[in-house]
Amino acid sequence: MTLYPDLGISPVNNCFYFYDNLDVRVALKCGYTYFVGIAGHMINQNRISEIMYNLDRIENLKNNSQIGGSSLTRTRRCLVRYFADIYDVPFRHNTTRIAISRDPLKRFMSALEWMYTRNLDHNFKDYPLRIKRKIDWRSMSLDEAIDGVTSHKLEDLHFAPQYWFYGSKTQYDKIYDISELNLLGEYILSRVDNHGYDVNKKTNETRIKHFPKAEDLSESQKQKIYKFYEIDYKEGWGVR
Repeated sequence: MTLYPDLGISPVNNCFYFYDNLDVRVALKCGYTYFVGIAGHMINQNRISEIMYNLDRIENLKNNSQIGGSSLTRTRRCLVRYFADIYDVPFRHNTTRIAISRDPLKRFMSALEWMYTRNLDHNFKDYPLRIKRKIDWRSMSLDEAIDGVTSHKLEDLHFAPQYWFYGSKTQYDKIYDISELNLLGEYILSRVDNHGYDVNKKTNETRIKHFPKAEDLSESQKQKIYKFYEIDYKEGWGVR
């Protein structure tokens, strides 16, 4: 697999490890923060894997200043670095593998709304091979934003195709739709007695406020996004 620069999340580190045999691979705008919440809760409860999370080596890695991100982000990336099967990164060997899919059109609009709401200069913020540019998402019309992203003039990992994060669907034992997060959350926590976590809890949900819903876009706007996510539709991560 291609070695990526030190992004906060990329195809080589986008797995949450639960217990000793359950790997949940995530993508931005596909419920990522939902699993941050579950993983954080289970770590606080000392319930994910006592062997893995109590290793001195992991603690040393977590304290490595070269690994950026929040404490939980560093933990995830350190665990992948230490436990992943080197021939099948980011998975561990012989595990149940799960991914979360989302309609590409809705995902695109959710990402666009997120950028507008935060108005952040992400543009591959941690990506050393690109020049950072200050992007004022709030000054753009809907067409300007769609044209900018789909022409690759505006780039941010929240818009990256699901195929970039996940690869082929054949790798996975089960794929949940984003609408089924609570079912997956319950499945993950089913081994924990009295886990005390609300699996229906909404985390960092981006509500469409400034831009129209995906279904209300014009046909020409939809076609641009369809083309942008052509690989997702081809590989089955979206259905038109």
